[in-house]
Amino acid sequence: MVTSRLNAMNEARNEGGTYQRVEVITGRQRRRRWTAEEKARIVAESLEANANISDVARRHGVARGLLTAWRHQLSSDGINQEPQGFAAVKIDTVASVDLPLSFSTRWS
Repeated sequence: MVTSRLNAMNEARNEGGTYQRVEVITGRQRRRRWTAEEKARIVAESLEANANISDVARRHGVARGLLTAWRHQLSSDGINQEPQGFAAVKIDTVASVDLPLSFSTRWS
């Protein structure tokens, strides 16, 4: 798609380097309305193993930041709870560790 756009731009120029034509876009461009099903499908694709969020967003014509916001919305709704990387740990006693002199003086 990008290559065809660049080719069209190069073909629109004449030998003097100026453009031969101008494209005028009229009308009101409105925001795309995404249904909940479309959002869920795109988010599910972005959560697949080894999925690249930017690639998924680009493939569906969505801004990466919007896809990230959808992912946060769905996870905060409890629909998609990803496993957390940390667990609470309770430490009963603290053991003292004797460090070598060279190590302990280097950090003090």
